[in-house]
Amino acid sequence: MLLDLQSLRDGALPIFDFCVIGAGAAGITLAIELEKAGKLVCVLESGGEKFESKSQALCAVDDAAMLSGGLTGRLRM
Repeated sequence: MLLDLQSLRDGALPIFDFCVIGAGAAGITLAIELEKAGKLVCVLESGGEKFESKSQALCAVDDAAMLSGGLTGRLRM
């Protein structure tokens, strides 16, 4: 099930056994293993199903030591 938290009207959320923050390689792997163990898992990720400038802006960094930018190295979707 895909649930967009911006579309919730009453604020009621389902209850989960675990909430994994981030749908990267580690987060997805952990969520799959927990689900195989019979747990009800929520994977929380920023952004929507398609590219959104507003959520992508969360990657913006102001660090002169960062060689490749936070905006170009990952996508929030």
